[in-house]
Amino acid sequence: MWHGEKKFGEAIDQLVSYTVWRDTKAALILFIRSGVATDVITKAEAKLRAHPSFKSARTTAEVDWWTDYLLQAKDDAARLIHVALLPFVLRSRDDASAG
Repeated sequence: MWHGEKKFGEAIDQLVSYTVWRDTKAALILFIRSGVATDVITKAEAKLRAHPSFKSARTTAEVDWWTDYLLQAKDDAARLIHVALLPFVLRSRDDASAG
């Protein structure tokens, strides 16, 4: 759940620290309940790119669907983790009926 850049940075730290040696693929599922979704996703992507474990990023053919990030494992510099950022916008029934 998006609760700001600081909390998202903590989620990245948690993901990197929870992966074990065999884990080479992971996903950060980002639920967005409020705010402008594009702005939130842009902030999340910037936070991923600024993380100390960040190595590179690759967009998919459908840029709006997700971006894959390559992060270095916390305890093994030779081990890389492919992380997909998957944003989902959650709207309340009131928001859906207003549109």
